[in-house]
Amino acid sequence: MWIKEPLYPLHESSNDKLNFLYQSDKFYIMDNHLAASWCWLQQTDIENSYNLYHIDKHYDLLDNPESVRTQIIEKDFNLSNCSLDEYLNLRQPIRNGEPVPLFRYDNYLINLQLVYESIFNKKIFATHRDGNLKEGFIDPENGDFEKEDYEIVEDLSYDVESHNENMWIINLDLDYFFLDNDEYYQHLSDKYIKELCKNINESIENISVITISLSPECCGGWKNSYRIARMIAKYFNLDFTLEI
Repeated sequence: MWIKEPLYPLHESSNDKLNFLYQSDKFYIMDNHLAASWCWLQQTDIENSYNLYHIDKHYDLLDNPESVRTQIIEKDFNLSNCSLDEYLNLRQPIRNGEPVPLFRYDNYLINLQLVYESIFNKKIFATHRDGNLKEGFIDPENGDFEKEDYEIVEDLSYDVESHNENMWIINLDLDYFFLDNDEYYQHLSDKYIKELCKNINESIENISVITISLSPECCGGWKNSYRIARMIAKYFNLDFTLEI
């Protein structure tokens, strides 16, 4: 079902624009990763901790502690029980300008942890090592680590099932499958993507929520990212379609 229906023609997602949000059971599909933390709160209990598997070209760990403190914590805003519109309408002040959205595609992970300090337990990151890496967020002493693409396609189901003392959040950005060398191209094959889906499916009982972001601008456009999204949707029998 559509939580936020797409309006056509689809616009740029940029860093803080959400064109749509789709849900089917524990699967959420969006064009901009900024909505991921809202989705997680719909499927989790803030009294518990969850393991995180983050598969994304970028770390998505930009730090905005002052804005989270003043706009959420000090205002006693109930992030775990707000509507999507309320979440999207949260603003952070900027110097000499109009307030801008508090949740962006590069800060939603840190923002959520600032509000709910114990939300994440074990964390596994598979990235291109782009973007901000918040010091201490990936903590080897906690059992956190980073993996390469060839490792996760072999290990994801094992990782999830062997650390099932906490349920898992799977966070996938389709830009992970693309590189940019003057123009974007898919550098991980369709077969690789289907194998990754197989790993997720094998571990589905230990997963609370799966968020998937198309991130079209980081994949070379809507057609590139939508083709991969449709492949994944077909694998999991999700009725997800867009007019591209």
